[in-house]
Amino acid sequence: MVAAIGFGGREAYRFATTSPVLAISEIRLTGNARTKEREIRQALGHAEGDNILLADGRDAEARLRELPWIAKATVSRSFPQGLEVEVLEREAAALVDLGHLYLVDREGEVFKRVMPGDPMDLPVITGLSRDEWTERPIEARAKLGEVLGALEIYGESEIAKSLPVSELHFDQTEGLTLYLGDRGLAAKLGSGDLARKLERLALVVGWVERRGEELELVRLDNRTRPGWIAARLSGDLGPTKLSLRSPRDGRSKGG
Repeated sequence: MVAAIGFGGREAYRFATTSPVLAISEIRLTGNARTKEREIRQALGHAEGDNILLADGRDAEARLRELPWIAKATVSRSFPQGLEVEVLEREAAALVDLGHLYLVDREGEVFKRVMPGDPMDLPVITGLSRDEWTERPIEARAKLGEVLGALEIYGESEIAKSLPVSELHFDQTEGLTLYLGDRGLAAKLGSGDLARKLERLALVVGWVERRGEELELVRLDNRTRPGWIAARLSGDLGPTKLSLRSPRDGRSKGG
């Protein structure tokens, strides 16, 4: 009797793992826009015809997360013979220059070197060196997170609608500089109090535009007089330096 039970168990297992009745007949993919279907299928490790009972969802999910665009993946059996694969792809927030251009998401994950076909119409983060990224990764990631936070705050500001960011440059001494719009207006913001500085930047940009002038440089990084703004105008007669106490009252100092 024991021998018969053992033999029956082995036969049942062999049938369950080899029978065409339990072969995967369909793999359904959802959520992939950037990642090609063939890449997902290759990383999945399962194909039509494989036994559905031997499909290991956790291992397959881990392999899928190794693909650069995929942040999360869920693999589940859909009985009788289907396999459901759902992926959540990363959203690129910016490009970061680390000797080569890389894509970085909103969480600060540098996930892919830029290749043909990847999005290029994104702000570029500069000022972080490749050596710093490899030798002092914690510090470098903290700086990158700070710049991405500034990008998010700027994106929510009113001025972002007319002057999108083309570049964010981080300097250990001078802090953050934004390059804005088609003409590359340089806005030196320094460090700290970013939301307030962006409000003042919007005011001085509006003030100058009403005068029919164009801005080349705005400095809001005066550490000794945080309330002061220095601006340089560009025109037919060459650049002019202008220091403002406040764009609200229109008073200027210097010329």
